[in-house]
Amino acid sequence: MTEPAEEGLPTEEDQPAEEDLEGPRRRARREREERRAAQARATAIEEARREAKRKVLGRPEPEAATLGRGTVRGLKV
Repeated sequence: MTEPAEEGLPTEEDQPAEEDLEGPRRRARREREERRAAQARATAIEEARREAKRKVLGRPEPEAATLGRGTVRGLKV
């Protein structure tokens, strides 16, 4: 004997996924933002790793690179 199917429970077919509600442009924009956030996290982790390694080895903090005059086009200094 088989059990009757429960009709009150929603199935995956009844409920559209959240991705189905957004258009392709909005989905692409969301995916780009997620990739940017993941890249920013990875960059922060890598920078922290380099900083910790620098401190352990006792190296001085690197100086910020200064741009030469005329490096940025259209900027008068």
